[in-house]
Amino acid sequence: MNKSIYPRSLGIYDYRSYIANERHARSLLVSIRWPNGAKCIRCNSSAIWSMQEDYRCKDCSHHFSVTSSTIFNRSHLKVSQWILAIGLFKIGVNGLGLQWSLGCHYRTARRVLRVLRSATAKDPLIQQLQGEIEADEAYYGGRQKGKRGRGAKHKMAVLGFKERGGYTKTLVVPNVTEETITQVTKDNIAPGSTVYTDGFRSYNDLKEQGFKHIPHDHTVRFIKDDVTHTQGIEGYWGHTKPISKARYRRITPKSLPGICAENDYRTNNRQNPDFIELMLNQLLKFYP
Repeated sequence: MNKSIYPRSLGIYDYRSYIANERHARSLLVSIRWPNGAKCIRCNSSAIWSMQEDYRCKDCSHHFSVTSSTIFNRSHLKVSQWILAIGLFKIGVNGLGLQWSLGCHYRTARRVLRVLRSATAKDPLIQQLQGEIEADEAYYGGRQKGKRGRGAKHKMAVLGFKERGGYTKTLVVPNVTEETITQVTKDNIAPGSTVYTDGFRSYNDLKEQGFKHIPHDHTVRFIKDDVTHTQGIEGYWGHTKPISKARYRRITPKSLPGICAENDYRTNNRQNPDFIELMLNQLLKFYP
C-alpha cells in the first residue's frame, strides 16, 4: 500500500488545546506573528516589556497586544473561537452552522465568514496564472423555469481558470461577452500563456491578445486528445458547485464572489498540512 508523500493534515482535533484555552490560543498567535520574538507594532523595536498578555515598548512606550492592529482586535470573539471558526471553514460551514458552533449571534457568524472569505481573496499566489491554462464559465443560481446554463437570465456567470499542475482562480463576471472575457483573461493570465477553451465564440479574440488559444468544439467530441481539453476546470465545477448548492440555501450576487474565493483557496491549499495556521497567518496580514 502506497503511503502519501504529504504529512498528515492537522485538523480541529489537533487544535483542541488551543480551542479550550484562550491563553494557549493567544500564545499560538504570538508564535505565528512574531516567530523571532515580539516587536513593537509602532517602531518595530525588539526591546519589549512583557506584561502578562500585553506588551510595552521600551523605546517608544507604546502599549500593545498580539491582536493589536489585526482583525482579531476588532472582533468580539476570542482567538480560540477564531481557531474553531477556521477549522470549520476548512471543511465547509454556513452562517447558521457557525453561529451554533461558536455560540454567538448570527450576524457575528456571518461577519466571520465574510472576513475569512475576504482574506482568502487576497492570496498573492494566484494573482496571475501562467503556462497552460484551461478556461471555462459556469452559472450559479436557483432552478427556475426556462433556459438553463449559458444564456439563462436568472443565472450569475463565473469565469474560471485552471492552471495545469497549479492554481485555480474563479471570478464573477457581469456577462460572457467577448469584450468581458477578453479583458478578464488579460487581467488574470500572463501574456504568452496557452489557453484551452471550448468552442464558445466569446473566446475567439484571445489569440489577438497575445495568447496561444486552442479551442475545442464539444459538439464534435468532448475530449480531442490528452492535451486539448478542459477537463480540469470542468472537474472543478463538478466538485464545487454541488457542495455550494447543498451548503447554502441561497446564493446571492453579493455573496457569490466570497464563495468563489473560499472554494479557490481551499482547493489551492488542499495539500497544506496545517490549514488553520495558514489562515491565521493570512488573517494577521489582512486588515480591511
